[in-house]
Amino acid sequence: MTSRSLKTLDQKLALIDKLRLGGAVVPGAIVPRPAPRSPVPASFGQQRLWMLERLNAGAPTYHISVALLIDQVLAPDTLQRSIAFLIGRHEALRTTFALMDGELLQQIQEPFILSLDVFDLTGHPEETRHAHAKRLGECQAREPFDLAKGPLLRTALVRLAPAKHVLVLTLHHIVADGWSVHVLLDELAAVYDALAASRSPKLRELRIQYADFAVWQRARLALRPRARRRLLAQRAEGRAAIESARRSVALGRAAGTRRT
Repeated sequence: MTSRSLKTLDQKLALIDKLRLGGAVVPGAIVPRPAPRSPVPASFGQQRLWMLERLNAGAPTYHISVALLIDQVLAPDTLQRSIAFLIGRHEALRTTFALMDGELLQQIQEPFILSLDVFDLTGHPEETRHAHAKRLGECQAREPFDLAKGPLLRTALVRLAPAKHVLVLTLHHIVADGWSVHVLLDELAAVYDALAASRSPKLRELRIQYADFAVWQRARLALRPRARRRLLAQRAEGRAAIESARRSVALGRAAGTRRT
């Protein structure tokens, strides 16, 4: 399958995710789910990305990576504690995915401390440091994620000078998007400043999490049985197309191996 056909398939599945349930507006606000630790169904967008990740296993196609130049002295241990604070705050950052009885589920893990890779380039010639930092960032961005084991984010800190750093943050698109990454970076700056000053971070309380939205999304769809049947049929078609594409890719690779 060509990259063009893969893109078309991705767009088709994205359109399925945007099904409007016949144009009707279903009342009811998103509320916190009653059992926060129980696995919940993946959202339709997460299902799509999970299937596409299976097709492109090991490829960085659905990675979001940002490199932030920071002109100040940083304490790596404080930065690591700041990231841990956000992991505890946002369930999406500690979510993994499991297929159970044919259904893709989000599994919310307990808060944890994420390892922070620190690369000190101050011993390198100054004119080569930025190029070296770029290569390190690219390696971080390409490293595959395991959606079942997690974590689905990683961080690296590159020291260019005592008061100049590059923070590299990479997440899988199944737990983040461009907007949420910007929010995450803003919160990270606020939390770091607070912890560096020995203060408790003061961020707006999160009333709902992404898993709450996924539960609401399913409940909303259940109110429209016809739309639900249509969506399930279309998603089955999409899964079949992806499995067919995977077999085609595997056969192509096998044929190539035999020719060599």
